[in-house]
Amino acid sequence: MRPASDEVMGMKGYSLTYDLLYASAHVDPKRRDMKVGVRMTGQDLGAYRDLGGTDDKLIDFVTRSSATASRLDIAFDLFDYGIDVPRIYQDWKAGRVQCHARKVRPMTEGMKERDGQVSEATTVYFGSRTSDLMVRIYEKGKESGTGLDWVRVELEIKGDKAKTIVQDCHRIGFAAVGKQLLRDYFIKMPYKFWKELTAGTSDALTPVGRKQTEREAWIRNVVLPVLREEIEKEWDSCVETGMTREIEALIREHWTTRALAIRKQYGLT
Repeated sequence: MRPASDEVMGMKGYSLTYDLLYASAHVDPKRRDMKVGVRMTGQDLGAYRDLGGTDDKLIDFVTRSSATASRLDIAFDLFDYGIDVPRIYQDWKAGRVQCHARKVRPMTEGMKERDGQVSEATTVYFGSRTSDLMVRIYEKGKESGTGLDWVRVELEIKGDKAKTIVQDCHRIGFAAVGKQLLRDYFIKMPYKFWKELTAGTSDALTPVGRKQTEREAWIRNVVLPVLREEIEKEWDSCVETGMTREIEALIREHWTTRALAIRKQYGLT
C-alpha cells in the first residue's frame, strides 16, 4: 500500500486521477481527444524499483510505446559539502556565477526541524517555471527538518526539451544527461562541489525538437564509445597508435573549412 503521507495529487488539465501504486494516471472523460497523463514522483520511482523495475526498462517502455514526456526532473543530492546556498545567489549578482538563465531569484522559508526549532531553508531558482529548463539549488536538509548538511541540485525539464531528452536518457542514462545539462547551462560556477558534481565525460545531447535518426543513434551508441575506448587505451599505454592524431586532424579540417566558408560569406577573404 502507498504510505498515507504520500498523497496522490491531481494534475492540471485533467479531471480524474487514479493511483497505480508506483505512478498515477490522469484522464478527462469529457475530452475524448485528450491523451492519458502518467506521473511518477520520487516516491513512485522508489516503489517501482522495489518491485524490481529499472530506469532502463522504464525508458525503453516509454520509447517503444511512442509516449512523449511533458516533464522530467533529475536531482543530485550533495551531503557534507558545507554549501552556502544564499551565497550562490550573491555570487551570481556579483558576476562570479554565470549561466544562461535570464531570471535568477532566491526564496527563503521558515522550516520546522524535528527538535521543534525553526530554521530558514533557502532555494535559488535559475530560470523560470515557464522555461524549458529550470534549475533549483536548495537546502534539502533544512527543508526536510533533518538538520543534515544536505543540498539538492534539481533540474526541471519541460516542453520540447523534455521530449528530446528522453532519447538521451535512453542512450546514456539519467545521471549523464543531468550532468551534461548542467555543464551546458552554467558558464561559470567557481565551487569545488560543482567540479565534483559535473565531473565525467562530455556527451553531446540531441538538438531540441528533432528526433534522433538511426544513423545518429548508431554513431552515438556504437562509434563514439569505441573511439573513446581506443583513445583511452592509447593514453593509458603511452604507446601512440595515431588514433588521437587522426581524430584531431578531422576536427581541425572541419573547422578550417567552416571558418573559410564564413570568411567568404562575409567578404573577409
